[in-house]
Amino acid sequence: MASAYQEQCCSICTLQHITNKADEWCPECDEYLCSSCKTHHKLAKSSRKHKTFEMSDLKELPTFVSAIKLECDTHHENYEYFCPKHEIPICVICAKEHTSCGTFTILRKLEDTKTSTTMIKLEQNVKDIQQNLEIFLQNRRSNLSNLKGQHESCRQKVKEIRLEINQHLDKLEKIVNDEIDTTYTKHKLQVEQRVDDLSGRETRMNTIQNNIEKIKDHASEIQIFLSIQSIQNNLKEEESQLVTIGKEKLREIELSFLPALSCTSDIKQASFGEIKINTKPADISFVRQDGSEAQLVMPGIHTKDIDGISLTKKNSITFPTYMGNTSIEGCCSNDDGIIFQL
Repeated sequence: MASAYQEQCCSICTLQHITNKADEWCPECDEYLCSSCKTHHKLAKSSRKHKTFEMSDLKELPTFVSAIKLECDTHHENYEYFCPKHEIPICVICAKEHTSCGTFTILRKLEDTKTSTTMIKLEQNVKDIQQNLEIFLQNRRSNLSNLKGQHESCRQKVKEIRLEINQHLDKLEKIVNDEIDTTYTKHKLQVEQRVDDLSGRETRMNTIQNNIEKIKDHASEIQIFLSIQSIQNNLKEEESQLVTIGKEKLREIELSFLPALSCTSDIKQASFGEIKINTKPADISFVRQDGSEAQLVMPGIHTKDIDGISLTKKNSITFPTYMGNTSIEGCCSNDDGIIFQL
């Protein structure tokens, strides 16, 4: 799009060395139009069916949408098609180099992109990620709350033991309390970092959601179509990372205290006890609206490579034929059930 709306003078007047403020933009012509030129534009046979957009609408578009180019950098021709293999817009000249890429989408014939199945799925994908982010955040915040309670519980156990023993355990009490605080702070920081990461992702998803609404309200059909491709790529990466986080990163961290003293009679101990951290996967996973979970290979499961497979001869059979005894070394069958002997 011409200068991403920074140059808001009429394109046609500019060619005549006249400066007039643009009122509309035509995506078909990729030109700005002033009040006078837009009238001629709407009356001209070649452009009367073109859909134009008010400048106020263009300013509402996200930056990445307004930066979409509608002209080929190489051939300086308008984009006419979308290549499904390379996922890029191409001009008529570029199309000659993409003849084996499959059926092109004709950009100039795009209609109802706002309500297309792709747009619906895109919006649903955003909602899925937002909903799962909220669930993940609730899980982490709950873990923080539990950690706080467990932290206080551990300290209380230390105090109860301390009341049953004499003065010389003051030093040990300080040591174990410091260890509890250090351990708690360390793992609390880990959970908070994950909360910050998920909050950042939630913010990005909200931005994408807002961008989609703006695109649907103010963008042209071509802009919507091309924007969908860009957003889909971002969502694929976001969803992939979120699935991994759900499977591998959301470890339920539990803080507990295990006393080393079996009774108060033996107070000659090196420590009050040990700090135990129990980390386990959270009982949640990434769930889509249709109820299916994103599939991920579980850690620790190793697949075999074909190069690591060896064959062992179990038996051999010899069948009499008109040529004498023939040894069959192997056989295979095709999709029709015909067996070939080797």
